Amino acid sequence: SGNMFLSIFIFSIIFLFGRYFFYFTKIIDSGYEKRPYFTFIWTLLMGTCIGISYLLLGNTTKSQSKALSAIKFGITIFGINWFAFLIFVPIIFSGAFIDTLLRLGIDILLVSLSCYLSETLIKTNCYKRKVHSSLHNLELYGGADERE
Repeated sequence: SGNMFLSIFIFSIIFLFGRYFFYFTKIIDSGYEKRPYFTFIWTLLMGTCIGISYLLLGNTTKSQSKALSAIKFGITIFGINWFAFLIFVPIIFSGAFIDTLLRLGIDILLVSLSCYLSETLIKTNCYKRKVHSSLHNLELYGGADERE
């Protein structure tokens, strides 16, 4: 449905813009200057895959609050997995330890923010649909008539 695409879009855009902010400010290293198209496509698809993973996990990521759900997904599900992948980067590339830690922290922050915004916008969108549907039903089934 529309909410599914909204979530994927949010994860893709937040991850893309967030990563590029940190690329441009040189806080994390990237090959975007040498390989701009490849870096763009990889970053966009990475955000998309994270969003799809979030949707596939469904209710397992849900908690009592949106913030707790975001932390749960961002740190325990995405963060631990991403850490397991990135832990080998400093072993392969000397001097990459600090950059790897920064990248890990930044990505966890971006994913947690995406999760929080996705939940917030989906709930807002569902509420608007519910209100619109209720108003539409009032009109169809002879609700309050202003001519009386």
